[in-house]
Amino acid sequence: MISVVIPTLNSERTLPETLSALIPAAVDGLVREVIIADGGSTDGTQKIAEGCGAEFLAGAAGRGVQLAKGAARARGPWLLFLHSDTVPQGDWMREVSDFVRAVDQERRPIAAAAFRFKLDDRGAKPRVLEGLVALRCRT
Repeated sequence: MISVVIPTLNSERTLPETLSALIPAAVDGLVREVIIADGGSTDGTQKIAEGCGAEFLAGAAGRGVQLAKGAARARGPWLLFLHSDTVPQGDWMREVSDFVRAVDQERRPIAAAAFRFKLDDRGAKPRVLEGLVALRCRT
């Protein structure tokens, strides 16, 4: 149902945790494919991606270019874009399923959605940054 597109550049340190978080969604059938759109990594990013069964697309660096390339390759009707250091948590699978179902059943208009930005760092500075991102994302 969902194609996950992850832009990467030397992401061998963070990518395993991101991919591991997607396994339950793949088992449940929510995630159909994972596409790694790489911008020229020189570390083990490709090996990690391919070892997890993700499709690896090599190309030019630039997040927008990478996202577009991954989206163009996706086969699912829904796209989920994740950073390579993002780990979906909590009820994310239920929230995504509910959103997709509501759109598919025409109970809500076709739309894009976003998760709240939250850092796992401690202290005041991360909370301030989270607040600034929340303000920027308000519609």
